[in-house]
Amino acid sequence: MVWLRILSRYAPWALCCSVVGAQPLDATKIYKTCAPAVVSIETPTGTGSGFLVHPQYVVTNKHVIQRPSVWEADYYAAWQLKVRTRSGATLQVREVNPFEDYPDIDLAALKVSGFQGTVLPLYPGIAEVGEPVVAIGHPHHMQWSQTQGSISKNDLPHHYQLDVAMDPGSSGGPVLNRWGQVVAVVEGGFPLSATGRFGIRSDVLKQVLDIYGIPYTTAPLLTPTAADFSALQGQLAQERQQLIAERIELERQRAQFQAELQQARSFLAEYAQKRSQLEQKEQELDRRERELEERERALERKAARIAEKLGERFALEFLLGPAYDIWQEQFVLSRASAGLFYRFGFVRDEEGYVVRADQFGIMASRDIVFLRAELSQWNREGIVLGWRYDELALALEFSSLVRLSFGLVLRQFDPQRNLVTIPAEPRYTVGVLLDALPESAFLFGIGATAHVDRRLRPSAVSVGLQVGYALHFLRW
Repeated sequence: MVWLRILSRYAPWALCCSVVGAQPLDATKIYKTCAPAVVSIETPTGTGSGFLVHPQYVVTNKHVIQRPSVWEADYYAAWQLKVRTRSGATLQVREVNPFEDYPDIDLAALKVSGFQGTVLPLYPGIAEVGEPVVAIGHPHHMQWSQTQGSISKNDLPHHYQLDVAMDPGSSGGPVLNRWGQVVAVVEGGFPLSATGRFGIRSDVLKQVLDIYGIPYTTAPLLTPTAADFSALQGQLAQERQQLIAERIELERQRAQFQAELQQARSFLAEYAQKRSQLEQKEQELDRRERELEERERALERKAARIAEKLGERFALEFLLGPAYDIWQEQFVLSRASAGLFYRFGFVRDEEGYVVRADQFGIMASRDIVFLRAELSQWNREGIVLGWRYDELALALEFSSLVRLSFGLVLRQFDPQRNLVTIPAEPRYTVGVLLDALPESAFLFGIGATAHVDRRLRPSAVSVGLQVGYALHFLRW
């Protein structure tokens, strides 16, 4: 039968998948195979672990090769590091790469020479929670020690939480799965219990190595043996018998279905006709709905265009700019103004959009200057940042081009007495502003302001640049 041919075709693949899922972790075999690729890294201030991903590259933690003093370079130089293999050989360190583009990932690589042996492959995926693992390192100077545990958590941004015993000296060592692939790099420095350790995931390490062009492998070091396959043959036979039984039951149910289907032929024919009618009606309703939605969108666009052509009736403006007082021969660091205006007399372009307008409103201004004042701390005069006048004025602007203002000086600052005073007799302010950007919400122009008394005698005449922005609101 066809289903038996399909079963026989895919049986070997199913067996391999079963082996992958059921293969136990052989800690002894992993240690014998992988420990020669684990190295000890000695610095002037301590020791750590590392492992070879390529005959010329050792992976470890940043903090293993980091100097403790803030007054020196961040990391030890190559000649200050000693890398030893389990066989007792010393590998010459030629280059130190702390992956400085990734300061938050505690990984580093050492370029070495003189190694001829097994290197550890990287697991390219993310290990499952509960998967058994082993860690090889040098905790408390107990070199090439192996501990066993499992993955506790795998959904952290860069780490696994590991249920594996680790201690100082384990930092930078590999965490290996049943196939001898590195699934994590031990990250020390966490004041947690043995069941709360962390390791940087191998997929994160893989991405960093790719960016820096450091070669590595992913092919497993350990593969299922013939004994493993033989032990699973019985399980496969049981699963095959279960599959045959399920196939027989399926064929029985199919025959029953065919009989019921034959009895319902007439009903199905009527149903098909009714269904066709309903589908046509549904298509007609969908077409009408699309037409209505398009008309609604067109209406919204039209309403938006009409709203845009309505003039915004109010404007809140802010101006700032340096000036020079010609009358008092004094530089004004900044003349700052804020105003609220009612807009009218709109000027529109060919499409009906408002580009300019007349406006009338009220403005408040202050001159910010450098003042000569007595510094009580040193008992002498000095220059301080202060202000001269507070003004309030009515303003009328024509076609967003020319603004005229008339108002009063409300307050003035006396730097000699360090007091805010009200002028003894009224002082009036007259101003003019020429805007070079009449069709823009940004303001840029030249302004002039004069202070006069009742007899129109000036006491201040300032000329300067004015830069600002107008916020328009409320259309009707």
